[in-house]
Amino acid sequence: MSAIDRNRPHWAITPDTDIHSESDIASDASDSDIAPDSNIAPDWMLLVRPPHKTISTYLPMELMREIFLYCIESNQIKSGQLASVCQYWRSVITTISHLWSTLRVGTWTEMEQVATWLQRASPKKVIIDPQRDSQSPSKAPIFAALRIALLSTNQWNELTISSFPPENLASQIGVQFTSPMNVLKVLHVEAGCMHSPSFAHLLNLVPTEGPLCEMRLHSPFVTTHFLQPHWFPVLRNLTVLIVNGRDMNEPFELLPTFTQLQTFEADRLRLPLYEPNTNLPLLSTLRKLQLRACSVQWMAGRQFPCLEECSILLPRHWE
Repeated sequence: MSAIDRNRPHWAITPDTDIHSESDIASDASDSDIAPDSNIAPDWMLLVRPPHKTISTYLPMELMREIFLYCIESNQIKSGQLASVCQYWRSVITTISHLWSTLRVGTWTEMEQVATWLQRASPKKVIIDPQRDSQSPSKAPIFAALRIALLSTNQWNELTISSFPPENLASQIGVQFTSPMNVLKVLHVEAGCMHSPSFAHLLNLVPTEGPLCEMRLHSPFVTTHFLQPHWFPVLRNLTVLIVNGRDMNEPFELLPTFTQLQTFEADRLRLPLYEPNTNLPLLSTLRKLQLRACSVQWMAGRQFPCLEECSILLPRHWE
């Protein structure tokens, strides 16, 4: 093979080719049956044009995944915009499971979103918020997506309840047929949530023995629901607890329960008086403490070796 042959690219026209010039090729193409606006490249074009190469040709999927993550997490672009570029980019986006981990369920959420979430999400996070539903009414039954999502409560890793359907509707979405949340790690209930039988049933799906480590209970009703002796096994393993004790009229023997608590925030929580020798394991684990209108008597004369942040507003006085 001559030096010229070795340097010739694989797509070049060879001397043995019957086509002698690009003008000949063009004239041949004009007589073909290919429509001018066809997206299919004719065979003759492959003889004079090198293969089209893109970033996807050179970069492995693992590296593209890291690039996409950087762009998304730095708020430079949304995952949906990347996924709409081409089929390959969409396949890369769909492999980043935590991008699909959160399912926001409202009144008119499409059922297809639940199916996609169940297939791709890891970990699985659910936000129930029918009051701030951004989707328009559809032909599907009301709360159809929520009804489907409730069938997978045994797979939920995090649950945020921003609002909940009224009882006349909630009683029809199958809450009574749901499974225990055996893998739930985080429970967050916002302040606007009100008591209802169906809502209470959903809260009771939290197992007393499980991996739950964080509870953010801004609803006074939910705080009262969980600050009961029945839930001591759950409280014992918490690392984060935020509560609103506005509706609790009697002091609750809470503090000795914690053995791993690192963040404790309480608003208007009534606590009993503690003797100086009362064993409080949270003293050696607390890193962040924020109290508002709560008793601070239990803190007197005690040391907090790990405490990094402390805020006390309107402390209650004791006799």
